[in-house]
Amino acid sequence: FFDGRATGNVTGSVLADQSMQPILNPAEMAMPDPASVVARACETHAEFAARVGEACALSLATAPLDEEAAGKVDQAFALLARAIAVYEASPEVNRFSSRYDAFVAGQGTLSAQELAGLELFNTKGKCSACHITDAGPLGEGALFTDFTYDNLGVPRNPANPYYEMAANPLGADWVDLGVGPTLAADLIYAPLADDMMGKVKVPTLRNVDARATPDAPRAYTHNGYFKTLAGVVRFYNTRDVWPACAGNLPEAEALAQRCWPKAEVPATVNRDELGNLKLTEVEEAAIVAFLQTLTDR
Repeated sequence: FFDGRATGNVTGSVLADQSMQPILNPAEMAMPDPASVVARACETHAEFAARVGEACALSLATAPLDEEAAGKVDQAFALLARAIAVYEASPEVNRFSSRYDAFVAGQGTLSAQELAGLELFNTKGKCSACHITDAGPLGEGALFTDFTYDNLGVPRNPANPYYEMAANPLGADWVDLGVGPTLAADLIYAPLADDMMGKVKVPTLRNVDARATPDAPRAYTHNGYFKTLAGVVRFYNTRDVWPACAGNLPEAEALAQRCWPKAEVPATVNRDELGNLKLTEVEEAAIVAFLQTLTDR
């Protein structure tokens, strides 16, 4: 969903629209239709069943539903999606309980390296230009995103499983154009689409190093090309300094050869805020150390 396709046009809530799509996606939960989802929820959640009433029975119908009945089922599905969205926006999910939050509140400390990383994050590294460190709009802790879209010049991920999926008829020829196609499909925003091709949502950096176990794998950037935070920071720092790789090498090989594969979508790459930051390796490590303080407890 880094391509902005959850717009809020269906339910009035971006989060609710987003929560609907994985449930019906054949490559994810693969439920066949909203009625099947509503039926399952009615079976397992008495409070939901009581709220949607007739929609539970309608969802079990074997004959095609008329427009009115289908509308009731769709409304029940939308209610389910809005419930998920409310939970996703709750304090249980958004805990603001990291070491960084304790430091900001005056209830904890950061190491000298972490403090240096914070300073670099806000200055030489230019990270906070997009990953905002000011308090959130409701007075909550920093959200570490400005909610815009950007093209960092990330290479294609040669291990992206989508290239092999039946849902992708283009196979390895598929190019991730980010928010561009989402805008192109909208009558109002279509004129902006060309300049936004290849741009993806600036993510929050909260919990960027969270993992189930210390050695659990992680992947970074919208297509998972990067497997380490150190690699991401090195890319930001040297993208326009290192030569182009001979081929679309994975991160580990690119780092070993001190080269970077070409951007998947070159035309709209951000050339102003990254690419040659002139950070030393010590400074890169300090930024990584700071990012690791953003994990909620």
